[in-house]
Amino acid sequence: MYLEVIIETNTSKARVVVENSHTNVVLMEVDGKIIKETPLIIPNPTKTEENMDFLNMDSILKFVDNVDVNKLEIIKTGIYLNKKICEEGLKKSYGLNVGKNIESNISNGFFSIDIISKAISLTAAGSDARMSGCTLPAMSNSGSGNQGISATMPVVVVAEQKGTDTEKKVRAVTLSNLITIYIKSFLGRLSAMCGAIISSMGACCGITYILGGGKREIESALQLMMANLTGMICDGAKSGCALKVSTCTYAAFHSALLAVSGVTISEKEGIIETDLEKTIENFSTLANTGMKEADRLILEMMLQKSY
Repeated sequence: MYLEVIIETNTSKARVVVENSHTNVVLMEVDGKIIKETPLIIPNPTKTEENMDFLNMDSILKFVDNVDVNKLEIIKTGIYLNKKICEEGLKKSYGLNVGKNIESNISNGFFSIDIISKAISLTAAGSDARMSGCTLPAMSNSGSGNQGISATMPVVVVAEQKGTDTEKKVRAVTLSNLITIYIKSFLGRLSAMCGAIISSMGACCGITYILGGGKREIESALQLMMANLTGMICDGAKSGCALKVSTCTYAAFHSALLAVSGVTISEKEGIIETDLEKTIENFSTLANTGMKEADRLILEMMLQKSY
């Protein structure tokens, strides 16, 4: 992979080069002066990805229930950073204004002043801001700021609106982020499947946890999510990501509420299996194998565009 971006204004010119992987910035140059230059490191083909075999539903839940909350400062920082950029997205006009639009349509009755509307509005506003020029930082998950925002903010909104204590809120957000990392580990760094699906699965588990759900309800919520959202494509990072974030956030609430009311989905339905791990395997196979051609076609469509 090689990506070179040049931006020129009346007063200045900047050049940035990304090479080999999508986060590997090897050159930053401003007005002919090199600000940063990193030698390209060719990856060792024998080196494997970080081993995530220790992650499963049991190990994640055991960690979330027993970890000393004082050791979760990164989660507390993530809540602070992501809440700040989401609030910024509601204050100003960014991108498609997906989050702000929900707020503005409350007065005419299309949306209500409720927990779900607030969570979708705030979360989508964070994506609006992040994808459209806001300079505030976001705490990422699995290399994605959007995934960090959408794994965190719906859970935070539920916790704060329900009066949940800080400790349980932090544990719930930790659960959401770990579930996101767990499922993402099956898909690799980039996929033709939209990453907001995975982070909303994490959020769904965090919401279920806040609402008093145990392992059974959390697994049911995940199964419901995979029966619902599987197949949403990723067609690049852009302002339209906020649309997908809002859709996935709603689905997270829908599945969580169904699960805590005792609803489960049968293994007779589509890709769903009795065992959650097997359902995740089916989901991952669809993303990694079944959507390879979709990935190629999406890229081809994007490259054929002219402006």
